[in-house]
Amino acid sequence: MKSWEEMAQHITSIPQERKLEIEVAAYFAESIVARRKQLKLTQAELGAKVNMSQSQIARVENSTTVPRLDTLIAIANALDLQVTLVEKEQAAAKTVMF
Repeated sequence: MKSWEEMAQHITSIPQERKLEIEVAAYFAESIVARRKQLKLTQAELGAKVNMSQSQIARVENSTTVPRLDTLIAIANALDLQVTLVEKEQAAAKTVMF
């Protein structure tokens, strides 16, 4: 599977703002998957912690759906992560934010 960065270079038909939205959703998804695997949790186990089904977790992880803020915070809490807003320049300087 190609990374979002590789795919974004070839996509010219969507506006830059939409690309940014997709990039943020992909970042959330990649971070959730990486942390879940680091904690050796299955999608079903994570779902049980946040009162979601395995298929709902899969859709979040595949960026098929973008979770509401309260859902994202619940998932982050279950994974011992924190949702934080940072200045764009500061975010660009970091490669991994968890």
